[in-house]
Order: sequence, then C-alpha cells, then structure tokens
Amino acid sequence: MTETTAIVPYYHEKIGDNTKTENVTKCEDSMNKINPKDPKLLDTIARRFTNIAGEDKNIKTLICCLVSKDLPKQYRLSIIIQNPSSTGKSYLLNNVLNPFRDELGTVIDYTDFTEAHFKRSHSNVSGKIIKIEQLENKNDKGQLSFQRLKHLLSEGRLKFGLVDKNESGQNKTKDFEIVGIPVIVTTATETKLDSETENRFLLMQLDESEPQTQRIVRHTLGKYSQINFDEQEDTELIQFFKNLKSIAQHIDSIVIPFCDKIENIIPKNLEIRRDLQKILNLTCILAFIHALNRDHFRDNQGKHFLQDQWASTKQEYTFHLIAKPEDFIEAVEIAGETIKQTINKSSQKLMQIHAILKKLYAQKGLDAEQQGVTVKEAMKEIGLSENRTREYLNELCDRGFASKNDEQKINKYHPEEKKFSDLNASNIIFTEKEYEDWVKTEQEKLGDRFSFVSSCKEQIFSDPQDLGIKSVEYEEKMAQEGVSCTKNNFVA
Repeated sequence: MTETTAIVPYYHEKIGDNTKTENVTKCEDSMNKINPKDPKLLDTIARRFTNIAGEDKNIKTLICCLVSKDLPKQYRLSIIIQNPSSTGKSYLLNNVLNPFRDELGTVIDYTDFTEAHFKRSHSNVSGKIIKIEQLENKNDKGQLSFQRLKHLLSEGRLKFGLVDKNESGQNKTKDFEIVGIPVIVTTATETKLDSETENRFLLMQLDESEPQTQRIVRHTLGKYSQINFDEQEDTELIQFFKNLKSIAQHIDSIVIPFCDKIENIIPKNLEIRRDLQKILNLTCILAFIHALNRDHFRDNQGKHFLQDQWASTKQEYTFHLIAKPEDFIEAVEIAGETIKQTINKSSQKLMQIHAILKKLYAQKGLDAEQQGVTVKEAMKEIGLSENRTREYLNELCDRGFASKNDEQKINKYHPEEKKFSDLNASNIIFTEKEYEDWVKTEQEKLGDRFSFVSSCKEQIFSDPQDLGIKSVEYEEKMAQEGVSCTKNNFVA
C-alpha cells in the first residue's frame, strides 16, 4: 500500500487582501458558491453572512475558532469579543454561530450559568461550542474571570468533589468529572480580564469607526425598505461545515514547516510564551479549511472509525496536513488586530488612545514634560466622555505605557517608551528548495508507512465539492481493478 511520490514544486503564492468585500445576495452572485478548492474560500464564506454589515475579518476569525472544535485538542481556539454596549457583539456572534446549530448538541448556549450547574450538566465537552452571552463574573480584584472553568481550556479535565443530598435527603460526597477541551465564545463590555483568562483566549474587538456605523445604518435601512421573507438556513454552508467535521476526525496533526522563519518576526515579550501557540493554531486551522489545496503525509495504515450505532468499524486513512506560508499570512491579515490585542493584552481602542496621547504630547514640544496631557485635552481628540477617557488613560498607566503626575488637582499624563508589539508576516520567505529538503527529511523519519501526497496531483473525483474520505479498503479494490493509487486520496 505504500507509494513513491515525486515532490511537486512548492511555492509561496500571495493571497490578495479581500477583507473589504461587501456582502451580496447569494442567489445573485455565483462567486458565493462554495468551492473547497478556492484559495480565497474564507472570503466566500464571509460573504454568505449577508445579514452582517462589514466585519469581514472578524467573521473569518470567528469561523476559524468555531471550526477548530473538531480538530485535535491542541488546535482549538476560544475567543472573547470586547466592546462597549450596543456595538453589535451578540448580533455578530449569534449570526456566525447559526450554521453550527444545525447539529444537535454542538452549541451549548448560555445567558449565564453557575459552576455548580455546569459541573452537574456535562461530562464530556470535546467538540462542543460553549457560547456565553456576556462574561460578567469577576474575581476579588474586580477583573472578569472564568474562575476555575478556565482550566478546562488548558488541562482538558476538571474533577470536583461535592457534597450532594441523596434520595433520602442525607448529605453524601460525590465526584464530578468533566473532560474535553471545548471552544468557548463570549462577549464582554469591560476590558479588564484576569491574566489566566487572557492567556486562554483570543481577544477580538468590533469596528467602532464612523464608516462602519454608516455601513450598519445603510444595511438596517435596506432591510426596512423592502419586503422581507423569513430567512432560510444556508444549507450549503451547513453541509460544508459538516464535511469539515468529517475530515477533522482523520487529521492526526497539522505541521508548519517554516516555523524557523516565524521565529525571526515574533516579539520577545514574556506573554508570547502562551500567545505564540494561538497564532500558530490559527495558521493550522486555516490550513485545515484550505485542506484541498494543501499537501499532506498519509498514514497508509490509518485507523478504524465507527460506522454505525452497532459499533461496526472501517479502516480509513489519517493524515498529517502541511501548512503553507499563505496560511500564516492570511492568519495575520484577517486577525491582525485580534493577534495584536492578544499579544499585548490590550484592546484596539486602548492602543489607539496610546497613539493619540503620544501625538498630543509631541504637539506640546519643549513644554510637554511639565504640562503633560490632561483628560479634557485627550477627550476632545478621542471623542469619548471624560470618565471613559480617564479610565483608558489610567489603564495605560497600569500597563506601563503611560504615567501620570497627580501632585496637582488636575492629573497630567505622559507616554512612556514602552511599545506595543506587532507582527510583520510579509517577512516570511520559504523557498521551494527549503520545502523539498523539509519533505525529504520528514519522509525519511516517517518511513514506508507514510506517503507524501501533493495537492497538485490528479484528483480521483471530478466534483470539487466532494469531500469524501477514501478508505484503505476502497484503494485496495481500485488497485485490483487497475485504477492508479498514486493520486491524492485525501480530498478532492
């Protein structure tokens, strides 16, 4: 069952930034047809959410997090959307979640819950999406926190010892255990999170700009200006996500062969120890979504998968998918602000206010050190209330990006030298020769049990919509009938 496959030239193709695409009606635009071989597949998916105005990058980032629920547990990503009230956080989250609700029990939807309820309601949360309407629980420092449940995202196991009453009303000790790593999605109106919660989540912020407000106003007026029919389920999108779930079960790992190139552009702050994994996971998830355009190593021995309720099994291939530089670049393009907020543990708004503080300070010239910047001066430029501006400026001080002189009645703020970290994905250069050398090295380590399969090879299926996984039994049957087995048997 092993095969020898020539290495097909590997190149780095630049994917254009299509994040500013406008949503269009599905029935009017053939480009909205989902084609898993499309290198701009995620743009097509974002356009299908026609009831959301703008926010294309955030839609794509959310999709990546939700899709990760079925991948091996190390690739799963959870996310918190942080914005003030009435910015559309819940509306965005609920609409992007809709295609995933079709599968019964996948989305566990809470407005709120107590730990005691959660412990008694769930035993296995692997492959689940836990959606919480708004994060409001705080620790003793007044910081938003998931408390002990946050450990589920890193450990994948929680065990509690409780005292419960039995049928006779007597107090008896009882153990509760929850296993699995879910994907948790939630919103928050406050920016202060406890550090352990921050470390386990991507931090996202919706677009609060005036142009985005105009897009939302236009979109809302448009809905009221025409006869609206009940929205139907996007069956094509639902089926696509179900197919991805089927493929995910056959993924053993996703490999990034150009990690040494990423090392050169990663900031060297302490937080990157945890946040680097989030950035790499997002890259791996994008490689998974584009699986039909990605090379892979196929495990010819495969695994046995359950086929029905009677526990009958079938031997099928499993795969080690290979990410391309485009996946890392796309991760930074669609989630650049989210990644920047995550590695800096700061909101986009806070970073914008820091830039405004530096500008106002510079405008004062030689007198800046004595005068500083007052809250009233900053609020005129920022466009927020006096209290809200003061909160942001004080948070900059707490995080070491600013200082204040409070010796007088009026506080005066000064920017510090500390800078926010950023990523520049354009510096990633990975040549054909480097890729070929990497493939040869990995093939030697893996041995004859594994075959390298290029996404550029002739496909078994003529329909690019077919995402079926071919079994070992199928290949043996085809070989007996004289059909070549040296084709891409992962997806087509």
